[in-house]
Amino acid sequence: AFRRPGPGAAASTTSSCQACGADYKAADILDAFIEALATRQNVRLTSQLKDFEKCRPPQVGGDNTLASSLLARDVQVHYWNHCRSCFKKTVRTPRGTVCRF
Repeated sequence: AFRRPGPGAAASTTSSCQACGADYKAADILDAFIEALATRQNVRLTSQLKDFEKCRPPQVGGDNTLASSLLARDVQVHYWNHCRSCFKKTVRTPRGTVCRF
């Protein structure tokens, strides 16, 4: 199972390629997929474009795969890296069992 690295520790390897021996960490595979998807759609990913894609409403009848993939990556990486402050007891989360993200 994937575990969050301790403070100051390097991210652990989550998968390895048996053909070339390359090691991949946390979001490497997701990032490579998103880059390939953007290249296929002739889109140059910048931090500004990533934010725009994640914030805009879905396009009816349009291709939303890039926006969906960026959002899924952010949620997955956050899930892998939960911290104690995610589960603080607040008015909105009185039991502190639900992530506040």
